[in-house]
Amino acid sequence: MERNYRRELDQIRLSQENKAALVQSLTGKKNAANGPRHILRGSLVAAALVFLLGLTATAAVAWEPLLGEHFGNTPGYQQSSVVLGASDTQNGWTAVVTDCVGDDQTMYFGVEIIAPEGTVLDQKEYFFEEWDIEFPGIRYWYGRISGGGGFTMLEDEDPADNRLTFLLKTDFFPEEDTVLNGETVKLRLGKLGHFTVFREETSDWDTEYDTQAVWTIQTTLSFPDNTIRLEPKLPVKIFDAEATITSVELSPINVFVKIEGDSLKGHHAWMPKTAPDGWYGCDNQEITLYTKDGTAISLTEAPGSGSGCSGGEDMTEPGSIRIVRRFDTLMDLSEVDHLEVCGVSIPLHP
Repeated sequence: MERNYRRELDQIRLSQENKAALVQSLTGKKNAANGPRHILRGSLVAAALVFLLGLTATAAVAWEPLLGEHFGNTPGYQQSSVVLGASDTQNGWTAVVTDCVGDDQTMYFGVEIIAPEGTVLDQKEYFFEEWDIEFPGIRYWYGRISGGGGFTMLEDEDPADNRLTFLLKTDFFPEEDTVLNGETVKLRLGKLGHFTVFREETSDWDTEYDTQAVWTIQTTLSFPDNTIRLEPKLPVKIFDAEATITSVELSPINVFVKIEGDSLKGHHAWMPKTAPDGWYGCDNQEITLYTKDGTAISLTEAPGSGSGCSGGEDMTEPGSIRIVRRFDTLMDLSEVDHLEVCGVSIPLHP
């Protein structure tokens, strides 16, 4: 019900603090002992108007933390998320970055587009003609950070309304001394459009733009840092090579493992091509995560962004392998017990 009446309030202008107070007032969340309260939709709007008579706060567009809904308000979400609510309005069209889920390498952003009242956004698939994301305080041109990503359109619960929601997934590969959490992030996106007719002669789609608006949204990230970081320095055998597991990181989003050793220099000469894409299988090693109740979660799918190696062919480089795996959902770090990498057990709460 909460989502339904939030949609009713789309055109009522109030601050996030006042909206939260209104939600609590209407749902009785501050006093759950009073039991459930049943509110008619018509009465809801009337109650909202009465509530607003006493408000003097700055007006704001109503929105929701999209990732909290997409991933569920789970422990994993709470351990890695921050509500943002940063927005920009151009030509009557508003873009809102609602919330972020992040770790040292991967970030998800919830993005909502709110068109002028009366606009119907009912096409099957929308896209942004242009977009980019950057951290203004980080010097990109010295190779301190690089990355990529893309948008996924989320399910549209009401195709007849004037709203669209997206998930933006981004992967960053900063240098070891660069921390993105706490930095200012700037997202630029625009020229929202949709596909119309597929042309067989060109094997391409015709497109139509719903707005030429280009939005620039800048905010500061400050998501919780609950990542488990270990330096186990445990011996491991990869095929016939003796190496060392030097670094392990586990967040609600990713598992990262680094294996190092001089024996890994030139490993492309003897490492079989067992990766899903037919490449060398150096970063396609077996990883299994075990929870406290004994559940085994196999992480042997295709390596995630950030996987790779050093010294595979160039013997002057250090011999190392970086393995990244991404969870299908957000992991509850309080429930994890240990990790197995190539048969070596690593306690996660030593």
